[in-house]
Amino acid sequence: FNKLLNYMKKIVIMVLASRSAGNYVRKGPYDLYIELFWIPLIKRVSKIPHIDIFLLFSKSSELRGYEEQLKHNVIIDNFEGDGGALFIPGILAKQVKAFSRLVDKYDVFWNTNLSVILNIERLDNYVQSHEIDYQGHHVFYNEIPKHLDMYVSNSKKTQLLNTYKGRTFLGGSGFFLNKLEVKNIVDNKQNIEWGLVNDLSIGLLMDGGLLYMDKNYRLLIRKDMSFVEYKKVLDEFSGRGNSYIDIRLQYLTDSIMIQTISEYYRAICSSGEI
Repeated sequence: FNKLLNYMKKIVIMVLASRSAGNYVRKGPYDLYIELFWIPLIKRVSKIPHIDIFLLFSKSSELRGYEEQLKHNVIIDNFEGDGGALFIPGILAKQVKAFSRLVDKYDVFWNTNLSVILNIERLDNYVQSHEIDYQGHHVFYNEIPKHLDMYVSNSKKTQLLNTYKGRTFLGGSGFFLNKLEVKNIVDNKQNIEWGLVNDLSIGLLMDGGLLYMDKNYRLLIRKDMSFVEYKKVLDEFSGRGNSYIDIRLQYLTDSIMIQTISEYYRAICSSGEI
């Protein structure tokens, strides 16, 4: 139907981002993800008029060293929290700020983090050919009540469950929201429970319509994989005719491994396959 109308859904990719160290001099894994994967992808997406990418940072100092490459592709919350003590509301705050800024500009919101490698064309094809609502790779079915026990008292838990209908939530390494769902979050931001992890808070606000994206849309590279094993994953990801949207780099911190993966990824990009 969209094609008949000659209309492409507008997509925004929102990347929860941070830097590896406070002085940003030595490049740690998060810095490498930005430099080796996200900056090249931002350049590629700049040629696709209906897709944008924003990296969501907590403070402006996190841009140090990447000011020129990322100047049009960041949203900064300027949340000057105290490390781990305010880690939870900090992540949620910058996500909600981005939703508030972008809600009227896009039809579809893909929420992810730095440790994900995208095939942008396949993500685009998926969005244009499916009805999009709150859906993603990692679904915690009916687990909101159990996870609330980690963060709030029993009385607060009862209050939240009586207030909100959501009982299932999605892991933040890759999930969709549509414009109406994001508007619901923005309209209810004054009632958000800020003491929860962002994924759990968003899940509370969702009511039905959740669709699991099956394993055919994601591959995984683990830190314990050998070169042969993760090269096989990359080969499968690059193969024509499959539907993989992304690869999750799970707990990957080894700089040589990250560099090797990025070189292969960029070679695929230059060939026009990704």
